[in-house]
Amino acid sequence: MKKIFTLCLVAVAAMFAGNAFAQDDTEVTVLVGSTDNLAEIPVTVYLTNPTVDITAVEANLEAPVNVSKFVYDDEEEDYKTADTDRWGKKHTVKYAAGTAAHGANVFFISITNPDNKAFKEKEGAVVTVYFDGSELADGDYVVKMTSSLAVGTDAKSYKAADMDAKFSIKDGKVTAVAALTAEAVAAGKSIYTLDGKKVAAPAKGQIYVVGGKAVKF
Repeated sequence: MKKIFTLCLVAVAAMFAGNAFAQDDTEVTVLVGSTDNLAEIPVTVYLTNPTVDITAVEANLEAPVNVSKFVYDDEEEDYKTADTDRWGKKHTVKYAAGTAAHGANVFFISITNPDNKAFKEKEGAVVTVYFDGSELADGDYVVKMTSSLAVGTDAKSYKAADMDAKFSIKDGKVTAVAALTAEAVAAGKSIYTLDGKKVAAPAKGQIYVVGGKAVKF
């Protein structure tokens, strides 16, 4: 799995001569969405607070152990993803599923644009994929995101910190773990729905994304 990631990373880096890792406030974050369908638990990769336009994103996702697979769409002959209007016409997505050797619960995502065109809008959801958690018992879990990387239209690469997206399962329902911080809202960070749409007036009792964290208002 690491070899797959490295090869894809090199391919992206080769698009930009002299590309080097840069310091920036760009964040690639991850969140598990709430759902009643354990067979299709959504995992969304977000961009939060980038100070430059972003054209490409890569990440490794690691679902909890005992997860059999990420959901494959037989009709589309591809891994199931949520519809997104963030990508430009030439953005392409590549997936690499886990193996018996590396763990079937590991998944690699790479979204790039050969013309170095940015995603539409700086912040918000980049892609949502689904994993089958129907074998998971009630309890608390995490989806780990590692080796994540954003590439800007400034021809620089931005590493993101590894992080966990916490969620819980109870009575067949998945709930994202809320992590509301008054400072985040007070700082004026943008608020998004779980599918990446910006919200001006969040509704009480609903879960949103603030600064890359699940927030229940």
